[in-house]
Amino acid sequence: MPTGFGTRHAFVWDEATGMHDLGTIAGDSSYGRSINDKGHVAGYSSINGFDNREHAFLYDGTMHDLGSLGPDAFESDRSTAMALNTQDEVVGSAYRPFDGGALYAVPFIYHDGQMFDLEQLVDASGKDYRLFSAVAINDGGQILVQAIHIPTNTNRAVLLTPHTAAADFSIIIDNTGSGFGDFGTYPSINDSGVVAFHGEGGSTTPGTYLSDGTGSPIFVSQDSVGGPSLNNLGEAASRWFFGTDVEFFKGTGAGPATVIAQTGSADGTFRNFTGYVYLARDTGLAVFSAELNPLNPRRRGIYTGDGSGLTDVVIDNTGAFAYFGGDPVLNNAGTVAFVGSLTTTEEGIFLGKAGGHGVTSTVLLDTTSPLYKFDGSPSINEPGQIAFKAYESATGMPGIFVVNSDGSNLTTIASASGNYSQFHAPVINDAGEIAFYAFTDAGGIGIFTGRDPVGDKVI
Repeated sequence: MPTGFGTRHAFVWDEATGMHDLGTIAGDSSYGRSINDKGHVAGYSSINGFDNREHAFLYDGTMHDLGSLGPDAFESDRSTAMALNTQDEVVGSAYRPFDGGALYAVPFIYHDGQMFDLEQLVDASGKDYRLFSAVAINDGGQILVQAIHIPTNTNRAVLLTPHTAAADFSIIIDNTGSGFGDFGTYPSINDSGVVAFHGEGGSTTPGTYLSDGTGSPIFVSQDSVGGPSLNNLGEAASRWFFGTDVEFFKGTGAGPATVIAQTGSADGTFRNFTGYVYLARDTGLAVFSAELNPLNPRRRGIYTGDGSGLTDVVIDNTGAFAYFGGDPVLNNAGTVAFVGSLTTTEEGIFLGKAGGHGVTSTVLLDTTSPLYKFDGSPSINEPGQIAFKAYESATGMPGIFVVNSDGSNLTTIASASGNYSQFHAPVINDAGEIAFYAFTDAGGIGIFTGRDPVGDKVI
């Protein structure tokens, strides 16, 4: 900076608090170029006090150095941010890694913690253009770029639009010629691609069916309701009503379904089932919540059954627990994940064991974690990771989270503090990939796999 001019810092101003100095990455200068609806700022700053290198930054209460595309060379260790959108995707210009000769300026996008060279992401439609600076990005991910039209050597403004090719979806069953008029909530799928679903409302008998989309659906049981669970043994489990009683069953369609548990049974154990039944992926063991006879004192708990007519208690409310929320789930190891409330009013996520008879461990509590109101059913994979919906204590906002079974590595997958407004409970696979149903701030509804409703959209 020339003598007498002092230093220059980026700032944010509002009527209530006036001017707020954003500071620098390091050194003595920073420049703000764009601000989004969340008050986050993109710009560039010196990165030390002894040379002229500058890096793009994102300010969201803390100034984040976005780095460069050529960090290993003094000449190319430079970047400049020009704009950002409400997803905090930042665009600007940087340099390709320097290996001698002339510096090569290119546009960049900073997305999900990483800077990308936009010129290397453009498909064949950009072959006649030399891109050198991105100057704007909207919430749909469209980017305005300064470019040179190579055949005419003229400056052009170019609009880059993300690919929106349709996902590869297969029709398993629909209401055109199948005999079904409607389908119940929550179908499930196993590793072979077979889907279990509830069909009703047409000329076909209402009930639980299996299909892989290549032939006629296989009938499992009539008069069932709700979302069936399906394992890799080809067993589908659901519930059906007969008279005043309810039965959990499982079957493959090859013969009559077998009873997992029922109300009004000969031993009079169960008074009511309070949710759905869930099958372990490879063992055939089922887990469910139930209320027991008699009505008073009111006893409720979580139980397992294998279809042999015998059931076993995982945990009930005769000890430390007062209430159980959502539906319990289990993995092949017989580890049962569930939401529960203690008699001390603490709420959290807990683990039990098939045949554990009241032995449980605590994963998270609302009094010792940054979360509360653990909502809906958790999901557990074979490595023991648990995905779930809860609310952030600091913001009161719902979110989707994942945690190890020992309570370590609690991670936010998506939050209503960001670009979503509402969530349903998620599911997790053995690779740790998570999917969830959500509403977005922009008014959309869909299935997503992460915090970005655009980049992490399934449909």
